[in-house]
Amino acid sequence: MSTGCNVHEILRAIDSSQLVDKRPEIATPASWVPGEKVMILPTVKDEELTKPFPKGVDKVSMPSGKVYIRTTTNYRMSSIIHQCMISY
Repeated sequence: MSTGCNVHEILRAIDSSQLVDKRPEIATPASWVPGEKVMILPTVKDEELTKPFPKGVDKVSMPSGKVYIRTTTNYRMSSIIHQCMISY
């Protein structure tokens, strides 16, 4: 039995794992690719956002009026794998 694999998906998953390991205050959404928005975990208080994200974050208003989804593109990808994905 053989299992097909998509090299881009494997590299994307590794990049995601490396990023959240280095930046534990964020999470990557489904189908995320480097350079796209990441989610900021709810454990990070609004007062703490300026230091790790000096260029700011986007806050998404929900129909309930609450603002608990926060995203940003203000993070760095420095992995060798990411560089390979760009040139691939």
